[in-house]
Amino acid sequence: MNLPLPFKKQFVLGFGGSASMVHPASGYMVGSLLRRAPLLAQKLATFLKEPNLSSLELATKGWEILWPYELTQRHKLYQYGLRRLMSFDESKLRSFFSNFFRLSTNEWVGFLTNTLPLPKLVYVMSKMFINSPLKVKLGMLKLN
Repeated sequence: MNLPLPFKKQFVLGFGGSASMVHPASGYMVGSLLRRAPLLAQKLATFLKEPNLSSLELATKGWEILWPYELTQRHKLYQYGLRRLMSFDESKLRSFFSNFFRLSTNEWVGFLTNTLPLPKLVYVMSKMFINSPLKVKLGMLKLN
């Protein structure tokens, strides 16, 4: 949830909490983690058949599967939003979540499950911002 992206130039491939894929204490995003496991396993099985790949090369290929460009960008957006929400007082938080759950079910579920493609995520976040009360907008912009 609030973990930084992993250092991808290492010899060990992490998964789960050690790869910033799920919040280690709450389990938030465990569904996303489970959806990503089969592709990683399939690709790693293929890569392991290549005898000339070093540990670093295998790990690097694994990191590229776990954290492709789109997921990395979505993670950055989520991190920004979380930092801003953590600075909100109770009134702003209540206002924010009241507005958040006025989004369509597909939009807020897609947001919470991290299944929205990047363009749709940007659209939903923009829509959320436009429809937010001024105090929430100012909080998201760090102006208060």
